Amino acid sequence: REGKPVYNATISITSPDKKSVRTDVHGSFAFFALSAGKYDVQCEFKGTRLLQNPILEAGKLSKVNFLLK
Repeated sequence: REGKPVYNATISITSPDKKSVRTDVHGSFAFFALSAGKYDVQCEFKGTRLLQNPILEAGKLSKVNFLLK
């Protein structure tokens, strides 16, 4: 499924808040009501893990593409 969106992947953030959500059928996800700060983001899907670890900032809209292996 190279280059295709992944449905139902787990996206987790840490520091200062710790939360997890699942991707929708378009591979999209969102976190709401986060405390101000920068967050490490991780993605997992059926035993795969991300190869990059982007940092997102609360209050900003960001596009993140994960490469899973």
